[in-house]
Amino acid sequence: MADRVMKIADVALRNVMIPMGKTLTAAQDIDLPRLTALVRDSRYARLPLLDPAGQVTGILNVYDALTDHAPPADKAAVPLVMGEGLSVTDAMYRMQRANAHMAVVADAENKHIGIVTIKDLVEEIVGELEAW
Repeated sequence: MADRVMKIADVALRNVMIPMGKTLTAAQDIDLPRLTALVRDSRYARLPLLDPAGQVTGILNVYDALTDHAPPADKAAVPLVMGEGLSVTDAMYRMQRANAHMAVVADAENKHIGIVTIKDLVEEIVGELEAW
């Protein structure tokens, strides 16, 4: 673990992010019945909402959305967007300051290319966490 801590400042988000194509997402205009069906068998508590161009418009806390009858998009938080070259250390600080559990990773053209969670960043230091 000490070796990971010493090298963490050199690890960029592009190396730890989950690519957008491998991420469970929903359209920004998803309704509650479709959201319920989508997350029924999912283990995720947060879900990126996408516009038609594939850009993240919000991060939805699934539990908040399922306990309210408002449209899911109304419950979504504004996403924290960070560049793919940002170090894991800097990303952790930014996410902590923003109180964000999930952030969007963008390329140089600001195209959203993936997501990263606090868990992903912590695992870069301590290794795989089975129960989070």
